Amino acid sequence: RGDFYTPVSVTMEEAAALAAELLGVDYEFALEETSG
Repeated sequence: RGDFYTPVSVTMEEAAALAAELLGVDYEFALEETSG
């Protein structure tokens, strides 16, 4: 992995995917949960 932070605007999905890698959480499931 390269830089942890990039100056590029990060989408919610990108952030969720990154969080999933860091926390080991199924981000798709989390997105469904937050979507309602």
